[in-house]
Amino acid sequence: MKPAQPVLSCLFACSLSSSPALAEVVLSDERPVLFFDVSAHVGLITQPNTKYGGPSIADFDNDGRYDVAVFDHNQTPVMFFRGHEDGQFTREKDMFRVADIHGVAPGDFDRDGDLDALISLGGGSGAKPQPPRMLRNDGEEGFTDVTELAGISAMGARGRAVRWLDLDLDGYLDCVTVNAPQTIRPDWPRNIMYRNLGDGTFEYVKNEVFENIHAEKSLVTDFDGDHRPDLLTFGPHAGFSFYRGLPEMGLEDVGEQVLPEALRDISGVNAAAYADIDGDGDLDYYLARGGLIHDIAMCEDGCDRLDVAFKLWEKQTQSLTFEAGNTLHLTDFSIVDRGHKMPDGMPIFLGAEKKKMNPPDRLKKWVWGHESQGFPEEMDQNGWYLGYLGDRQWKLAYFMESTNLAWTMQGSIRGIDSFEPGWEMNDPNLPDVLLRNDDGVFTDISSVLPPETGGISRGVTPGDFNNDGLEDFMVFRYGGLSTRVPDVVLLNRGDGSFESFTNHGGNDLGAIAHGDMGVAFDYDFDGDIDVVGGDEGGSWRLFANRLRDEVADPENHHYILIHVGYSAETGMDPIGAKLSLTSASGTQTRVVGSGATAFSQSLLNTAHFGLGSDSQVESVKIVWRDGSEQAVSNLQANQKIEAGKDRP
Repeated sequence: MKPAQPVLSCLFACSLSSSPALAEVVLSDERPVLFFDVSAHVGLITQPNTKYGGPSIADFDNDGRYDVAVFDHNQTPVMFFRGHEDGQFTREKDMFRVADIHGVAPGDFDRDGDLDALISLGGGSGAKPQPPRMLRNDGEEGFTDVTELAGISAMGARGRAVRWLDLDLDGYLDCVTVNAPQTIRPDWPRNIMYRNLGDGTFEYVKNEVFENIHAEKSLVTDFDGDHRPDLLTFGPHAGFSFYRGLPEMGLEDVGEQVLPEALRDISGVNAAAYADIDGDGDLDYYLARGGLIHDIAMCEDGCDRLDVAFKLWEKQTQSLTFEAGNTLHLTDFSIVDRGHKMPDGMPIFLGAEKKKMNPPDRLKKWVWGHESQGFPEEMDQNGWYLGYLGDRQWKLAYFMESTNLAWTMQGSIRGIDSFEPGWEMNDPNLPDVLLRNDDGVFTDISSVLPPETGGISRGVTPGDFNNDGLEDFMVFRYGGLSTRVPDVVLLNRGDGSFESFTNHGGNDLGAIAHGDMGVAFDYDFDGDIDVVGGDEGGSWRLFANRLRDEVADPENHHYILIHVGYSAETGMDPIGAKLSLTSASGTQTRVVGSGATAFSQSLLNTAHFGLGSDSQVESVKIVWRDGSEQAVSNLQANQKIEAGKDRP
């Protein structure tokens, strides 16, 4: 196909001015990446809450600046923060009301030049299957719910991940929903596929392969490089596999053909990301893994503190014994109930006499053996039960009259020596997986990953964090039951190995929270990759990367930004567009899309390339998914390039 004539303009990126404190920090080989929390400074202000799988980052209003859509499961609406040219954000009208929200996905389904949204809703543990909500972007009027008008309201599910992708390559974005198993409506498919008819409406497409995929999350990608979307499906309770896109809205499970045999049955994948880590032009994949953090006990600080966590929707009672002296400290007891059915929480009943006390949250309470003598013969009220059995032996248990009253509960006890669970504990620590793409077949190279990736990884995002021309990863780690651990930046060394860094400042270690999921992108277009992340139990935060400020030598950290709009030749939207950049150091590849997903999807259509010491770009080629092309050459580094056009 003949390339279109370039439609380009060059904009030099500007950065926020640094505070005096930043100038005092010097990057070094020991600290090659440095983040600062600028959430309050830029207006991205939220409150601590639960999370459900990451932010959605996209330029919803098509003004050239990234916007942020975030939510806190069923505790907040979908909050919409509009990005501005000065790097600030303002919270606009909420995108969607408070509900059992499980994910957000941006895409221009009606081809009017701005991004609409899909919202995934839970199905009440299967009792109330819900269709996804389709929100049309009506500009200054906000987002309008057109679910019924679009024709996707007839069937519901236990919604998990919603995705936009052009399965039939007709230029209009289709959508799929990947869900938990149906229970009350087994006649409805588990996963649902809809074809975009191009007139604002969709039709259900029966696809038995897709409908029976056992997964709860998916990553839209193109692992075989044919410009047709493929799917990587995964989930914490399921295996993972690759599905190749076929004509006529088809999908083919090719896991047995492309995956190493030892990996075909692994589970516990919480998030996935793609990046060309070896510069060969195809996409490699990182799988962040970790097991369930429920029905377990963790002994920390030399077994002085015992942390316990239980998943209440499966068992009505559970117990353990531990050895300790005559005095205990109880702290950080909490419960996540189901629909506020337990307004009084979970009390603690002490000893055989079941003396009732309120559970301590973040403050310590003292418990003495003499007031906790014995253990009751019957547990007949919802709550914790704690008793001293004598000879330094204690017993802790919980009882729930119904498993549908609460989701989880946990607590911490200080002053113990050892413990013995009354059940077979699962090990939540699972090694992450790194797959190298060798002409469409994958090789397991996980052995190059450092030890920090062998615990509980809840998220991952790719990006060239030090602008050396090599794609890196940031892995979000859950930590202990009551402790936050630093997330890990994995710097690509270019020799097939990665080096880990945890002293980068890109997480809130002081919060009583856990790592969850984030997205790396250049929010202020200053040439370095920043991160928006959300902690489980914490706030959403924006961490600005100050690589190119006075804390680093910018001459060794050049960059270029390529904003990909609609194809100038055909009007094709940028999803799936492939960029190939060549400079003196070699060739780099980016694919416009989400880059990484847990439940929510992003659309990052300003591709960031680190150039290291290269001050010139020899050429950039952009190929949209319909085959239309655009190419430019001889570009100076450290600027933003506009490719394509603003509207279809």
